[in-house]
Amino acid sequence: MSPSFNGLKVQVQTYLGEVATPAAKAGNGNAIRVTYDNGPLSLAVGNGKTTTGAGTDWKATNFGASYDLGVAKVMALSSTDKITGAADMKGSLVGATAPLGAGVAKIAFSNLKQGSTVDTDKTAIGYAYSLSKRTSLYTTYALTKPKTGDKTTGIDLGVSHSF
Repeated sequence: MSPSFNGLKVQVQTYLGEVATPAAKAGNGNAIRVTYDNGPLSLAVGNGKTTTGAGTDWKATNFGASYDLGVAKVMALSSTDKITGAADMKGSLVGATAPLGAGVAKIAFSNLKQGSTVDTDKTAIGYAYSLSKRTSLYTTYALTKPKTGDKTTGIDLGVSHSF
């Protein structure tokens, strides 16, 4: 990671897959991420490529932004994934977090499309209750609704502790 230059940072990554047949280079890849943080505004763009097997690659590009309004933080994300031999995946998300009592309330709406066969919306709402500076309890409820097929719901509960 580079030092910050007026809020601008650059991260570069390369990695080698641990595959018995190195000719395929499966698992090898590289990525770059550029972020800009200035006051309440945060922006990030990332691009990466991973070789998933002989002649196949997974390329991912995303752009994210958030703005802290003081009473809430709003955020958005756009992503595109290209996998050799498959239809492109395009995703989007808008969300917000806001302090509420001793914790933070969270809400997000997202969509994922892949070709003409996948088009799914997801809504999630959650809350993280701070027990201390490093420990919190959290819960999330999510509803996933594909344009075709059955909807699914999920709930998670947990404890998070930072060391």
